[in-house]
Amino acid sequence: MSIHPPTIATSEYIERLRNKYTFTCDSPEDSSWYIIAAVAFSASNRPEEVAALFTYLVGLPEFQTSETARRKIARRLREALFKSGITSGYSRVINALVSLHEVTPDELKGTTMIREVQSIEEHARIGEDEFHNTYGGTAASTQKLLDDIYPDLGFFSNTIAYGLVYTTSDSTQSIPTLTPVEMSYVLVTSLISVDTPRQAAWHLDGARRRGATIEEVEKVRKMAMEVAGRCGVVWRDGVPNVNKGDLT
Repeated sequence: MSIHPPTIATSEYIERLRNKYTFTCDSPEDSSWYIIAAVAFSASNRPEEVAALFTYLVGLPEFQTSETARRKIARRLREALFKSGITSGYSRVINALVSLHEVTPDELKGTTMIREVQSIEEHARIGEDEFHNTYGGTAASTQKLLDDIYPDLGFFSNTIAYGLVYTTSDSTQSIPTLTPVEMSYVLVTSLISVDTPRQAAWHLDGARRRGATIEEVEKVRKMAMEVAGRCGVVWRDGVPNVNKGDLT
């Protein structure tokens, strides 16, 4: 049980976020706004706000009659938080997932793994493809940087982070839990929230390479800053702007 009651994620504040940051989607449960809010709360070390966000979402009239929609919201939140652990720290993610778990009805909880664990070689292959899709023309130099500063980090980033954690495959679903673009949104949000501007800039570009428009990436950046700032995050050197030029 969280020792702190939620103080930020009031119904009024969440409703304002929902109306202010709209994303094109097929149905309300597929929207990205609540994913960004949850990751910003978690990465800003406010796990109790994640629980309040989920309680608000499943209480909305449009989801009251659809257990399928409520289950999808719960699954997408768990996955977004899990993915954000690489960049924001798993201690914070564990706390956020505990907070979420405590308010999740039994029928909406995840009880089986959604990933298919394969050989290291296969995850390395998948990771290389995912890494290139994110970094584009800068993939080789970024991988070299990671290998140079610590070879184990280069291996971990390619094979485990990109080859297992960031992948969008879901063995229990016919469609990904999060889209590739949403994976980038998760990384952008968590990196902004923990004030690591170099990596935030990398993934602002990565979101564009994944298919997000400049306007969409700017919206993610702005929302992440609003939520994290409300949680008390202060940026030492500011937050990178969205690169509007051509990307390699």
